[in-house]
Amino acid sequence: MRIKIIFYIILLLITSATCICNKSAPADPEEEPWVDPWEPFIHPELVEDTTRIWMNPNPGGGTMKICPKLLYARFYSWVTDTNKIWQLLDQHNLFPFYNYIGSPSKSGSSTFHELKLSVTDDRRAEYHFTPYGRENFYNFGADSLVEYAFGVFGDWGSVYPNGKIILKFHDNTPRSEIDSLLDARGLMLRYVRYGEYRVFITKQADRNVIDRGHYLKHVPVIDECWIDLTTTVIFP
Repeated sequence: MRIKIIFYIILLLITSATCICNKSAPADPEEEPWVDPWEPFIHPELVEDTTRIWMNPNPGGGTMKICPKLLYARFYSWVTDTNKIWQLLDQHNLFPFYNYIGSPSKSGSSTFHELKLSVTDDRRAEYHFTPYGRENFYNFGADSLVEYAFGVFGDWGSVYPNGKIILKFHDNTPRSEIDSLLDARGLMLRYVRYGEYRVFITKQADRNVIDRGHYLKHVPVIDECWIDLTTTVIFP
């Protein structure tokens, strides 16, 4: 009888330990990382995710490191008043990065329509990008004078997408289908050369030029897609 009692006690202790161990293991699959639902309201002016890893959609791929304080901007060709551009830059605390195409002078009469810009306040460059896919949003990149504003990559901002995309479609793809695709994706045809469609991203696009390139690579009627990346020699 005494042996039976001791056996039941040992069995009870083993069962209890097993239950405790099971309680320490998760009963459900691991949950998704928690995302703060108030993040868009904390940084309402933020256009792109500042922590993302940028992937080059061109052949060869690889990652691209964004310059946190530089951006490339193109102004509409109809803007002939240089003073308006300077006023806009001052309003958003931006200043031309002079180791670039030229050194525009505030007193000069000539116009300039593309600039690499340096952010002079404590914000990152992403605050000034054209807000693709966001309606009723105003920042530098959404201004009526600005045709395109996006980031620069590499050491000292030596590489940047200039907003142009080169596409090659399947043979015999109807022109109407091509035009419909470009219009639906916010792309404007500049010209066709040797069967390559040179297009430019517009403010009607729902995503930036890098993400648009990743998407276009998987469109069935498109054979090839390149994002036009400009490389500059920078002397820091």
